[in-house]
Amino acid sequence: MRNTSIVSLAIAMSACDMMGGGKVSAVVKRGPPAAALERPEDVERVAALVPKDNSYANKTTSVSLTVSGACISQSVAVAVSVANAEVKVILDCDGTSGAFESTLDLSSVPDGEVAIGFGFLKSKTSTTPIYELTRTIIKDTAAPDDFSLPATFTESTSTRKISFDAVPGAEFYRVTFTPVGGGAAIGPVETTEAAVAVADLTIGTTYTVSVSAIDIAGNETVASNTGTFLKTDLDPPTGMSISIAGGATYTTSSAVNLTLAATDATQMYVTNTAGCASGGSWETFNTSKAGWSLAQTNATATVYAKFRDNAANETACVSDTIVHDGMVPVVSFSAVSGGNPGSTLRPVITGSVSESSTVTLYFDSVCGVAKSSGATSAQFASTGIAVNADVVANGPTDIYAKAVDTAGNESVCALMVNYTNDSTIPGVTGVSAVTSDSIYGVGSIIDIKVTFS
Repeated sequence: MRNTSIVSLAIAMSACDMMGGGKVSAVVKRGPPAAALERPEDVERVAALVPKDNSYANKTTSVSLTVSGACISQSVAVAVSVANAEVKVILDCDGTSGAFESTLDLSSVPDGEVAIGFGFLKSKTSTTPIYELTRTIIKDTAAPDDFSLPATFTESTSTRKISFDAVPGAEFYRVTFTPVGGGAAIGPVETTEAAVAVADLTIGTTYTVSVSAIDIAGNETVASNTGTFLKTDLDPPTGMSISIAGGATYTTSSAVNLTLAATDATQMYVTNTAGCASGGSWETFNTSKAGWSLAQTNATATVYAKFRDNAANETACVSDTIVHDGMVPVVSFSAVSGGNPGSTLRPVITGSVSESSTVTLYFDSVCGVAKSSGATSAQFASTGIAVNADVVANGPTDIYAKAVDTAGNESVCALMVNYTNDSTIPGVTGVSAVTSDSIYGVGSIIDIKVTFS
């Protein structure tokens, strides 16, 4: 509705002018932009005016504060003024782009909120703008308090930063590191806290540290002195590991080989004591260590290690475990399925083993050539193991067994049974009576003898 009334008034003005007798007062449109401007491009231009609301003018910028933007439709100039101050300038708009720019000297204006008015004019001689608005900025020319730095900085091992006392009024700090021996300065590095990270500086280099404090308006106070900082190595070696027997799960030997790793390590400490506090000694770092004696036998054994660099930065304690098993399994015979002698050429042998193992049958006393597939000790004790080759037909065969446990311990080659195969079908070689060639009567008992081969 407001835009409609404005448009109607503009039409009325044109009619009176044509009749030559009417006088109509100029209409001034006041922001906010969306409420008074009719064209989207004008809304955008007003929104883009510099300075922005709530921006700051500090000790440096307040003597030459930039005002800039672009004129709105039907305007050729902009009147820029400061409320309650004798600061005013009329700026021409560029004939092509409509842009304008100038600076204001606010030296005579006290610190605090400053209202800057923009009035868009149809001509430079106009006394009434066609649109006007006010931008409020904050003038602040008071710099942060004076401050000084420590003569020498020390890096925090927890934060990896150097620090100094916070400065009242400071919004952030700029820190510059200059190598004492020459070279390019690093920075300025900006930080919102009174501390700055130094992890990326060069180890062994001494730097001169310069700091300035900047407030929210951009006023800057430079520290009254500089400090020095020697960058040292606070990082322990990385990528630490220890592996027993090449990462094996089991070992049958109490003396094992160790494989070690750590980046940037110069020394290592190997021990059987948890936590690496004792039980070892520092020695030159090496990726291998042979013949290390395990502290536990026939049980799970653990070996520990830690590392350090030339700066004595020490790592955490790392470890690896392995199961030591030096006990040899013992194999015992139980039975031959079907009995002994037996008619089968491939008998099934059952037995027991003193520990979980893989059992294999053999026909030779040194268990050189397997005569069965490897089977678990549980299967050996229950369903038994069948030989996979024929025994001697109609004769004896020695059947041996050997067990290998999970650690690789081998039992002796033990004789299980001397099995005799009898696969010949018996034949009748003779039939005779106790009393031969006799006459028998009814009810007589006759003893008959049958002879088999």
